[in-house]
Amino acid sequence: MRRIQPRPLSPKADPAKKEAFREQVRLLKKRENPVFWFEDESAFWVDPGVYKVWALKGTKPTCPRSGSHYHANVMGVVRPEDGFCYAVQVSRGNRSTFQLFLDLLQPNIIEKRP
Repeated sequence: MRRIQPRPLSPKADPAKKEAFREQVRLLKKRENPVFWFEDESAFWVDPGVYKVWALKGTKPTCPRSGSHYHANVMGVVRPEDGFCYAVQVSRGNRSTFQLFLDLLQPNIIEKRP
């Protein structure tokens, strides 16, 4: 036996929808000159908390924190075929800022198309 981390699986996942998505990607790949993009958004905290540390048994170490809640949200995309990437720092990650991100991205897609 070995220690491994299990792959997460949502109990709400629908196998039929997953297969339909895979089939849609297969069909798109057959088109002439398909372009695939990968998008992600993330938050970077200025003062992240420390959750676990090594300590002697019976002791409880302390770790100073500023207590600030400052963070930066970043949305970005990458086009694997040529490595083009584009990222924007946004105030928060929600539907309206994602639409703004797409609106900002569109001129860059047209200008940088391989």
